[in-house]
Amino acid sequence: MLSRKAFIVTAVVAFTAGIAYTGYNGFIKKKSYSFIGECGVSMPAPKAWCNDFVAVFSKEEKKVFDSVIERHEAETGNEIAIVTIDSNMLGNCNIKDFATQLGNTWGVGKKDTNNGVLIVLCPQKRELRIANGYVVEKIITNEETSMIIQHEMLPHFREARYFEGTKAGLISVIRKLKALH
Repeated sequence: MLSRKAFIVTAVVAFTAGIAYTGYNGFIKKKSYSFIGECGVSMPAPKAWCNDFVAVFSKEEKKVFDSVIERHEAETGNEIAIVTIDSNMLGNCNIKDFATQLGNTWGVGKKDTNNGVLIVLCPQKRELRIANGYVVEKIITNEETSMIIQHEMLPHFREARYFEGTKAGLISVIRKLKALH
């Protein structure tokens, strides 16, 4: 599968919350896909908080992510989405721009508060991004996001333990967001 080489990582903080979807229970499936114009690609519409398009996680692992994120959203109103993609899904964008555009297109976070976080994994290219909405980036800075990736996620990813690494990153993000409430 994947080598144990380190994922190429930089933290990305840049997207505004969006237009079409408001939470897992409120994900509105207007279409079966979302067109990401700047990247020139169509993405399947989100079906849950965890959208695993390249089968990185088991069904049970996706349920764990959805449960943790759903509980966090109910308690705080903050929305977090996890998406796995292959390199073809990036279209003509790098992962940073893709994460920004996908977050905007899917509407991760409440439109009026920009309180979303999108975790994007592209195992094929060994790339990872955490993109924060504008309100979230005041709580979790670029430096803190980079630390979460480097210290919480990458050690697991280097051992091909993607669920454990993603969960560790997710829990760190949630802890930081809960500190606000």
